[in-house]
Amino acid sequence: MVRKAKSQTGKKEPKEQVTNLLARVPAEYAFLCHDGKVFTDMKDLAEGFMAMSDETFSYHSNPEKNDFSNWLRVVIKDEKLAGELDTVTTRLETVGFVTSRLAYLRGGLY
Repeated sequence: MVRKAKSQTGKKEPKEQVTNLLARVPAEYAFLCHDGKVFTDMKDLAEGFMAMSDETFSYHSNPEKNDFSNWLRVVIKDEKLAGELDTVTTRLETVGFVTSRLAYLRGGLY
C-alpha cells in the first residue's frame, strides 16, 4: 500500500526560499545516480523517480543509507522533504512525497 503524502498546511515558505528550493544546483553538487542519470534540481529528481528502477532506488535508499534524503537536506536545503523521505521505504512512496512537495512549492510562487 502506498502512503499518500500529507497535505502541507501551516506557514508558507518565503518566496525567496521557495525559489532557492526549486533552483538548479551547480554541476559539482548534482546528484549522480547509480544508473547514470544526473539530477540538478527537484524537478529532475521527481522525473527521475518515475523512470527509475526499483533496484536503482534500493541502491540509494535502504536501511543503511538514504542518498536522496541526504542530498535534499545538504544540497537543496529542503529539511521538510528530506525528513519525509527518511520515513519511506519504496520508490512509489518517494514519488508521491517528491511530486507533492514540488506541486506545493510551485503553488507558493503564484
